Amino acid sequence: MSTDIHDIMEFSKQFLFHPSTVSSIVPSSKILSSKIIDSVNLSDAKIVLELGCGSGAITGDIVSSLSAEAVFVAFDVNQTFTEIVKQKYPGVIVINDLAENIEKYMKRYSMDRADIIISSLPWAAFSRVTQIRLARIIYRILRPGGRFLTYSYLHTFAFPSHNRFRKILNKRFKMIEISGAVWANLPPASVIKCIK
Repeated sequence: MSTDIHDIMEFSKQFLFHPSTVSSIVPSSKILSSKIIDSVNLSDAKIVLELGCGSGAITGDIVSSLSAEAVFVAFDVNQTFTEIVKQKYPGVIVINDLAENIEKYMKRYSMDRADIIISSLPWAAFSRVTQIRLARIIYRILRPGGRFLTYSYLHTFAFPSHNRFRKILNKRFKMIEISGAVWANLPPASVIKCIK
């Protein structure tokens, strides 16, 4: 069985067992990953964080875009996913923990502030308190001028939780851009880029 098919099957299994923390039945598409990576200059970044790395669908594109000197840390709450990413990308620091504990690991690895944070967290599934707490942490650990990228599935745009999340971002970041729809993703999504 090819790695891609195996990853899709494992991802789907994790979605069935953990639907509140795995936001889709399949990993992000290569086209969505490319849209995210093309939205930011990773080659100049010194510290890059990925929140919700899943089985590594976006992780690989991040790795191939970074300079050799960059420090890259990937987080996921799902242990199965972090084990997969550790095996596929041995040069990446992979943490199996909640994203809200990120500052503890930044201190542990002597990282100051991140240049870029890329998130696949299921924002529309989070409570208001969790959205605010995570947005506050992300803003605090980004350097001035740093970029925060995430994406939302188009069907969540109608959810009150998604609209609340957008308002939270608008209050924190000086600039927010939302891409057009990426239809070649299941489900279709838009990329959100925020600049501190």
